[in-house]
Amino acid sequence: MIQSCLHLLAAALLAAAELPSTPVQETATLYCNGRILLNDARGSAASALLEREGRVIAVGTLEELARRPEGKNAARVDLKGAVAVPGLQDAHVSLDAMIESQEWLDLSECESYAKLIELVSARAAQLGPGQWVLGQGWDQNKWKDHQLPHHQPLSAQTGRNPVYLEHAAGELALVNELVLEQVKLDGELDPPPRVQGGRVLVDEQHRASGLLVQDARRLVRARFPPLPPERRLKAFAAVEEALLAEGLTCVHDHGTSPELLKLLRDLRAKGKLTLRVVCYPEVSGDAQSGSWPSAPLFDAPLDQLSVPGVHLTLDGPVSARSAALLGPYADDPRERGMLLMDEDRLATRLSQATQLRLQPVIEAHGDRSARVALETLQRLYAGFGTARTLRPRIEGVQVVEPKDWPRFPELSVLPCLQPSRWLSDLVWMEEALGAERFAGTQEWRQLAPDLKRLALGSGATDPRSASPRHTCASAPSGPGSSSKPSSHSRATSGCRTPT
Repeated sequence: MIQSCLHLLAAALLAAAELPSTPVQETATLYCNGRILLNDARGSAASALLEREGRVIAVGTLEELARRPEGKNAARVDLKGAVAVPGLQDAHVSLDAMIESQEWLDLSECESYAKLIELVSARAAQLGPGQWVLGQGWDQNKWKDHQLPHHQPLSAQTGRNPVYLEHAAGELALVNELVLEQVKLDGELDPPPRVQGGRVLVDEQHRASGLLVQDARRLVRARFPPLPPERRLKAFAAVEEALLAEGLTCVHDHGTSPELLKLLRDLRAKGKLTLRVVCYPEVSGDAQSGSWPSAPLFDAPLDQLSVPGVHLTLDGPVSARSAALLGPYADDPRERGMLLMDEDRLATRLSQATQLRLQPVIEAHGDRSARVALETLQRLYAGFGTARTLRPRIEGVQVVEPKDWPRFPELSVLPCLQPSRWLSDLVWMEEALGAERFAGTQEWRQLAPDLKRLALGSGATDPRSASPRHTCASAPSGPGSSSKPSSHSRATSGCRTPT
């Protein structure tokens, strides 16, 4: 069943011409002279689509639809050869982070660390001593030096307030010295503390840099004041509206919290959930032992909520030099990243998911973590013949050894990529990985036909970053490519198919 919003993708995808403005949804609208992909797993397409008040009435040819009573006086939109895609999905978002983004300090426009400190200091002065300053969206790729920050300059200006600032990618956070003291990460850390599913980054003096990767953030998050349910509901409503306005009708939420899942269930029960959400609760560490679904919650016709699987985090991002690599980073020969979960634990978690018939989604950014994920899945198949049918996914793919790419289709593993994120990381990626390994990050483009299926996501932690136009337009981009997100791409009003 297609849960859909009609989203027109033009020049960046199929070199189509500029599309006319979408008519107001008062009468039926007939889209024609295009290729409308129906997303029905059979590759079906139609040349025309008729909709009214946000619901698809019928698909077919222009002649067929024009003869219908609803089509006789329908407003027409000539697609001029463009493609209409019902039911655009984003394969990777963080709804919890998006909800937080509605209340937290927005740092997405900071073009320097100094500007970030200025905004955070102003918020601290506004809140008063002792109050948490929570921020989200900073990205060192927008800064001139592209360097990850150290807490010291921030701490010098915010000594009376605990500060927690989430990165735009949602996989690491920056905290100030006051927070480090509260969670007992101050002083010399040699060796660095081991955190199941996470990492505390240290500087050359073996002191915490203030950067916490993946589950290490939980050490701090546990101290946050809880968000009242009514404010969580209001924030989610704003996020839902923003995602629908982008032309998305379905998102895959990775690391779904118990609080968010309860909210979504409540909204669905009341018939108030408009956005379709596919949830993958995080089950990497012992702290998430209670997050395991007892069984998958599959889609029902016109159902807006499903919980088909679970999310496992194997390493951190390349940007934090935490992606587990087979060789050292080119710009830091002492560093290879690290696995945040050992292979035995990963195998145990995968076996548990298989027995519960839950689709496993493994977050693996580096070539070592990708290989570990593939080899562990291969061993799993030997013991559980049905595991392959669960369609395992490897999420956040950034670096893969070229000889490992063919193993994805061989093992029926779906690679999930974030093209727009790769494009933003382009400014420093080659320096971090070295020219040869950097070139290998583009291997999937040549192998795309053999990989058969790719899942593309934005990785967004803020609804403003979840543009499917940007994601799709970034996919063809590579070294020497001139592809850019197209201004021709746009979303029309929401449409759903009938039962």
